[in-house]
Amino acid sequence: MQIKHTALYYALLLLLIMLLACCQKKDKPASQIQEGFIEYRMTYKGDSMRGFKYELLPKKMTMWFKDNNTRNRISDLAGVVAFTHIKNHEQGTYTTLVDIFNNQYKYIEQSDKPSIFFQSRPEMEIERTSTMKEIAGCKCRKYIIHRKNTGQEDGPFAVYATQDIEIEGFTDLTPYQSIDGVLLKFKVQLYGLPVKLEATEVSGEEVSPKKFSVPSGYKRVNKQSMKKIIELLK
Repeated sequence: MQIKHTALYYALLLLLIMLLACCQKKDKPASQIQEGFIEYRMTYKGDSMRGFKYELLPKKMTMWFKDNNTRNRISDLAGVVAFTHIKNHEQGTYTTLVDIFNNQYKYIEQSDKPSIFFQSRPEMEIERTSTMKEIAGCKCRKYIIHRKNTGQEDGPFAVYATQDIEIEGFTDLTPYQSIDGVLLKFKVQLYGLPVKLEATEVSGEEVSPKKFSVPSGYKRVNKQSMKKIIELLK
């Protein structure tokens, strides 16, 4: 009788382990894209472009990623001004390179601190839903963002994040820090402009580690100087 009880115990234990393993496999995709690029379409809304020429605003952004490092470049259509953002995950740094005609500037901030390039993180409630949607070939979860103490025009809106791409700390510098995953449809205040970004293409391909190196020749500036540069460009 004791042998039967022991056998039943181990059988139940094995079944429990198998169930737990299955649950874990469901939570994490079988194969995440670990390196490649994401191309976003950029659209603008509102009258906050008073100092900008809408025709010159960038219409897309390509972000490369590898080993949780990212690099993206945004430039006006005239090619006069360009911003390049390089995140070094291991060092916890976020480097911004600014090219203005023949002038080159470099500003470095920490990934765990609010970025001067995005709006200050507002009070918000993030509602995780069970709704799923495919964006650029990736399965995304819908999150409803409820802004607190804002006007009617800033009512609830949706953002979408995927687990199909592996970029740890993707939302570190954004207002959506508590969302786990890579944002493929969202909106931010970038350089004082309300920008909507939606992924149009996701490609898994080999990316050279050199892509995430910070080039030499850029003059390092402090926070105050970088803010002045941004203001002058408006």
